[in-house]
Amino acid sequence: MAQEIELKFTIDSVAIAALKEHPLWQRLENRRTERTVSTYFDTPTFALRRQHIALRLRERAGTWLQTVKAPGPPGREHVRGEWECERPGPSFDLDLVTDERMRNLLREAEGAEGFVPAFTTDFERTRGNLVLKKGVVEFALDQGEVYRDELREPLCELELELVAGRSRVLFKLARRLLDTVSLRLEMRSKAERGYALGDDDPRRWSKAPPTALRADMTTADAFLAIARSCLAHLLAHERCALDGREPEGVHQMRVACRRLRSALSFLKKRLPKRARRFARELRWFASELGPARQWDVFLDETLAPLQQARPDDASLGMLAARAEEARDSGYARMREAVLSPRYARLVLDLLGWLEKKEFGKRARRTIGRVGQPVLDKRYEKVRATGTRRHELGDEELHDLRIEVKKLRYAAAFFQDLYPKRDGAEFAKVFKRLQDALGRIQDVADTPALLGTLPSPRNGAEPGSERIAQAKVVVGDHQATARVQALADLGEPLKKLADLKPYWR
Repeated sequence: MAQEIELKFTIDSVAIAALKEHPLWQRLENRRTERTVSTYFDTPTFALRRQHIALRLRERAGTWLQTVKAPGPPGREHVRGEWECERPGPSFDLDLVTDERMRNLLREAEGAEGFVPAFTTDFERTRGNLVLKKGVVEFALDQGEVYRDELREPLCELELELVAGRSRVLFKLARRLLDTVSLRLEMRSKAERGYALGDDDPRRWSKAPPTALRADMTTADAFLAIARSCLAHLLAHERCALDGREPEGVHQMRVACRRLRSALSFLKKRLPKRARRFARELRWFASELGPARQWDVFLDETLAPLQQARPDDASLGMLAARAEEARDSGYARMREAVLSPRYARLVLDLLGWLEKKEFGKRARRTIGRVGQPVLDKRYEKVRATGTRRHELGDEELHDLRIEVKKLRYAAAFFQDLYPKRDGAEFAKVFKRLQDALGRIQDVADTPALLGTLPSPRNGAEPGSERIAQAKVVVGDHQATARVQALADLGEPLKKLADLKPYWR
């Protein structure tokens, strides 16, 4: 099996012009443009799609190629398994797939249902090789479309594939391009885009997936698994966030940032100093998404229930309209961040750093020996602070909320290290604590959030008095909600103190 290592970017017409003027593009050897038509096959019930396998026949310059591709693991979508061979015509020969497991899987699918065309890509590919001191990278600029019957979607992509050398050559080259050419990483393959035709809802979202760790893993390998899972979760929700119709898109991107920052924090003594830069950049990115998330929460979780409880209060509708405008501004800021060169560099640098796997001697210790001290430290902080809950002000409650999140993330990351012990009760307690503390934080944030709404000039704006009345109603409601949330902290904090830590 050949292992394909490539980076794929979406690119627009303005960026294409900049790319073609770039010195690196000018240095490409054997540059040529060819029409490339590929038909992807699957069973009528999409058995290959369910296993994330792509099977295609490609015609290019009178030559036929049979290709099978398998996905990389989460967070390494740029690394794929590939089996490719020339064919005399548009037909398959599965005997040419050298991997026995893959060959048997394809034969089983073919024998059960047979293969039929699923979709087609048709594009002009301009490609050439860039020869560097320490490697060779193929550039491929694709402009065309993917289609199935009447369903069509344009393709405009730049692929950088490592032909020779180490992966750092590829990432360093991509970084140079990003400095002057507007590119955005595209983690979806052409096959994924083809399958999505007519069945592509950008509002789809999912919670963070579990991370499979073993106690005998080094801290480096465990961190790689955690970081790649977080990165995959982040990238998977870009389209949902940009679409803007499902609040979970922004929320899950922020969750992914927090989870990765937590891992960088509690393993910082085992990681090189470079990790701190990533923590800072993740903090920046999450903060750019903050206003969009805050207004989502206010409108959906605070104001909407109030409007239902007070259907005749027109002032709440006026406040909602102003808040919707503020949310639109928050989403504009979020989109600017997601589409920014700074975010693209952050993701690319993270991918490259994780691919190099250079973490030093301190990361050689097994995660089984590291996990318990991390959980102990987080647990004791939460328990000690929780005993003083009646004395805590808003700032200390905010700090407690952060510690609960860190403990919850650490427990989720390390859950497989303790397979014979039941952490379900702890998970329930963590969630109840986080929910109550989240409501308290929302109450604390609301005055400042509403203060960001533009103030009427001289109080003369129509409806300004009604909006002021609505803010009073919200404030009274929030005061009651805070009392209830504080009361809701008592039982889970007591439960947490009584439970024996399952990791000890």
